[in-house]
Amino acid sequence: MPFRRNANPRPHVYRLIAAAALAVSLCGCEGSEEPSALPAPTTRRLRPGPSVEDVSSSAKPANAKLDEKLPIEKRTYGELGFKEWQRRFKDFGTEVPQAAESVPALVALVRDADVPWHTRRQAALVLGRIGPAAAEAVPALTGLVAAKRDVGSKDSGVSPRRWAAQALALFGPAAAPATPDLVRLLEDDAAAPGERLAALEALASIGGAHPEAIPAVVKAFTRHPRGATPEDTTRRQLLREAAADALVLLGHEARVAVPHLMRALGDSSESIRRKAAAALGAIGAAAAPAIERLVDALGTDESPAVRDAAASALAAIGPAALPVLRELAEYDDAEVRWRAIEAIGRIEPMAETDGDAELLDTALDDPDARVRIAAAEALWRLTGDASAVLPSLVEGLTNPARQIRVRAYRLLLELGPAARPAIVPLERLLEDDRPHVRRAAEEALRKLLSANDE
Repeated sequence: MPFRRNANPRPHVYRLIAAAALAVSLCGCEGSEEPSALPAPTTRRLRPGPSVEDVSSSAKPANAKLDEKLPIEKRTYGELGFKEWQRRFKDFGTEVPQAAESVPALVALVRDADVPWHTRRQAALVLGRIGPAAAEAVPALTGLVAAKRDVGSKDSGVSPRRWAAQALALFGPAAAPATPDLVRLLEDDAAAPGERLAALEALASIGGAHPEAIPAVVKAFTRHPRGATPEDTTRRQLLREAAADALVLLGHEARVAVPHLMRALGDSSESIRRKAAAALGAIGAAAAPAIERLVDALGTDESPAVRDAAASALAAIGPAALPVLRELAEYDDAEVRWRAIEAIGRIEPMAETDGDAELLDTALDDPDARVRIAAAEALWRLTGDASAVLPSLVEGLTNPARQIRVRAYRLLLELGPAARPAIVPLERLLEDDRPHVRRAAEEALRKLLSANDE
């Protein structure tokens, strides 16, 4: 039955999962030979030799056709050998304009199958970090995605399909031409898990820039997880969860998935229900058709994490969710009241109305401390009236629950000079028998007095 005010709810609701990390969960077969991830971009020079600016400006267009008769050690890529490039990657600052001048050399490194796989991967990821200025690399990376799987790679970082897809994800919409091949890789049941996850990440990054990208992500989310073997079922389920994360990243662009996400709120998997609620929240106002389903999840789902996610989604949907949240704020279950008040306080934009101010003011006297502190935060945001919330904040500093004390303390500081009337009541708390109350009052007074001195 749909959840309503008179129902009896059960007792206790990227960046996309990194493809490399999740592949470990899927198959536990990462290659031990894989080097550490690229360091953050820097122009710092770690060893003697020309800087990246010197390398970039001196690099001539890469060889259109490398002389494969030459030993690998004698081949050059923009006048540098691959070993020299290995040394330069650590210094390669992709934020400098000159980096774009090295794109042809980096593309040549990626194309040369005789170059060690980890160097080709580094070159590909650097190209992705350069971004749209390196868009000429997209065809080369797409060709690697479309290639047959190297069965000897065992889904480690050695797989060119995987690291090419990871690089394409860094390009964002500029990688749109690669979409058809990424879709084929994502839907290939014979592909390694890490390869499919990397393709999923790239498609989420491309988003609305290609008409096939978002439908492919939605299809991966809606696909039934049951497989021929328990291992296959696990892989499909984790791919589905990653697709849910991708929908979160897509945000408003994923609005076509709203009906599927609504159904997923009743899924047997707690993780899928939670992620579905988060995706609906990321979609925002366009997810308004899901309000009733989210209300049901907020009140009746057995998982506190799902109930939290449902409340957050209702807040993210915005003013359209206010009528049901006002009802829930007066429900007889404290858990429901608390989450409803929290959601009301997070709705953007908050429009002051006499009804909402009165509702929140009444909630300041709620028997549950979580409701009281949430009401104080929401009322301050709504009205800016410090005098209305100060008594609740001073009282909050005496609460046994540390989380309530912390929230009361933070809001006191946020009030700034308007919190001065609380100084005398806080001084009285310095004589309290409870050590945690004395400590909270002392710290709050110290901050407030030092702010007044300034």
